This record gives sequence, C-alpha cells and structure tokens, in this order.
Amino acid sequence: MLDCSLKWFFFIDFIVKSYHLSVMIISLAIAADGLDVNFAFAISKFAFWSLEAWCIYYHGNELIVKSLDITNKIFESNWYEHDLVVRNMFLIIMLRTKKPLQLHIGIFQTLSNDIMVKFFKAGYSVLAWSDKLKR
Repeated sequence: MLDCSLKWFFFIDFIVKSYHLSVMIISLAIAADGLDVNFAFAISKFAFWSLEAWCIYYHGNELIVKSLDITNKIFESNWYEHDLVVRNMFLIIMLRTKKPLQLHIGIFQTLSNDIMVKFFKAGYSVLAWSDKLKR
C-alpha cells in the first residue's frame, strides 16, 4: 500500500535528482579551471545533494535489511514458550518476511543504496568524459 502511494513520488524525485546531478557535473567541469567562489559553490551543492540522496536511499535500503531480519529476530526469541495461536502467527509472519519490504522508483528500480552507487558511477563517467573532451 505504501509502495503504491510513494513509487511515483520517488520516480519524480529520481528524475529531478538525475537532472540536478547532470547540472552539478557540468558546473563542476566549468568551475574546475580555478579555485574560486563558483567552484566552492558547486562543491557545496554537490555535498548537499549527496547528503539528501544518501538519506533517502539509505533508509530505503534499511527497510529492506530490517524486514529480512524479522525472521531471525522471531527465531531468536522465546517463541516456543507461547501458546499455539501465537506460534502460528509467528510462523505466518516468518513466511511473509521471506520477501522483503521494498519501496520502488516508479516501475524501474528498488529504492536502495545501489541507486546511489549508480548515480556516482554515472557522474564520474560523465565528468571523466567531459575532462577528456577538454583536452
């Protein structure tokens, strides 16, 4: 339910972040000629963008990790001391948590740390390509 409500919001956010990253890379490539105010502003903009993206994608990844850990936490508890109804409920929960909770970016990707790594890889590739074109 939450994924259905938020996946298009995350898709729009992903598109906007991709655009901002490309603009920041271009401004970094232009401002990299000298250490001036424009370069410092481009670096600070990139740092704030990275922090914001890290917050979103890290917590999306934590949702996946913590939801997969529920089964282990139930198993490590004193589940055998409860009555049969509670043990059956634990069993249903353990069966359900084999598939992790995930938030999606539209219909394309799962919200996780992998997206952030892909952002940085693409950014580095574009920056290296633009530097190669300068020479």
